[in-house]
Amino acid sequence: MHKFITALLVIVSLHGYSQELNFNVKVVAQTKILSDPAFLQAMEKSISDFMNNTAWTDNFYEDYEKIKGTLQLTITSELVQNSFDGELILKTERPVYYSNYSSPILNIIDKHVSFNYNGSFPLRKTTNVVFDQLSSLLSYYAYVSIGLDEESFKNGGGEPMMQKAQELVNTMVSSGDSSDGWSNISGFRNNRYYLVENFFNPQLRQFRQAFYEYHRMGLDKLYLEAEKSRAVILSSLT
Repeated sequence: MHKFITALLVIVSLHGYSQELNFNVKVVAQTKILSDPAFLQAMEKSISDFMNNTAWTDNFYEDYEKIKGTLQLTITSELVQNSFDGELILKTERPVYYSNYSSPILNIIDKHVSFNYNGSFPLRKTTNVVFDQLSSLLSYYAYVSIGLDEESFKNGGGEPMMQKAQELVNTMVSSGDSSDGWSNISGFRNNRYYLVENFFNPQLRQFRQAFYEYHRMGLDKLYLEAEKSRAVILSSLT
C-alpha cells in the first residue's frame, strides 16, 4: 500500500506540472566586447534551459500547446568584469485554430537591460524575492509571455500571470532598483513598469477586449464562420 501511494505521488509530481515555453534563445555580443565565445554559449544555454525547463504555472501544457517564441539578448557593453548592459528582443506567437497559421502576440525590444553574470550561479524563478537581475528580467518576460498568450484565448485569462509580472516589478523597485527598465520615474514610458501598468489600466480595457476578440472570436473561428469572423476581426482593428 505504501509503495502504491509513493508511486502515485511520483506520477502526480511528474505530470501535474509542465513547462509552458518553447523559446529559441540566442545570446550575442557586439564586436570586441566579449572575446570568449564559450562564455556566450554557456550563457545562452543557461537562459534557454531556464526559460524552457521551468514550470511557470501550475497548469499542464502538452508539447503542441507550449508558447513558441524567440528571445535574443545582445550585450552592448561590459561596464566592469561580468557586469553588462544590453538589449533584449522577444517575439512570441500562438497557433490559430483549424489552420497552419500562427498569429504574433508579443514583439518587444527592451533597450534597458542591465545585469551581472559570471556563470557560477543558477538562474531562479523570481516573483517577490530578488535573486539577481538576470533572473528577474527573464522571469518577468516569462510571466508576460504566458499572460498575453492566455489573454488571447480567454477574456481576462492573462490577469494572474500579469499580476505576477506586476508583483515582480514592485519587488524590483522596492529593492532599490531604479534602473530605466523597472522604474516609473526614469522618464521612459516604454519599459517593463509601464507594460504591466498599461495592461491593468481601465482606460485601456477596450484594447484588451479587442485583443481577445481578434484572436479567439475572429482568427480562431475564421474557418468555421468566415463571414462573421471577418466582421469581428475588422471591428477589433478599428
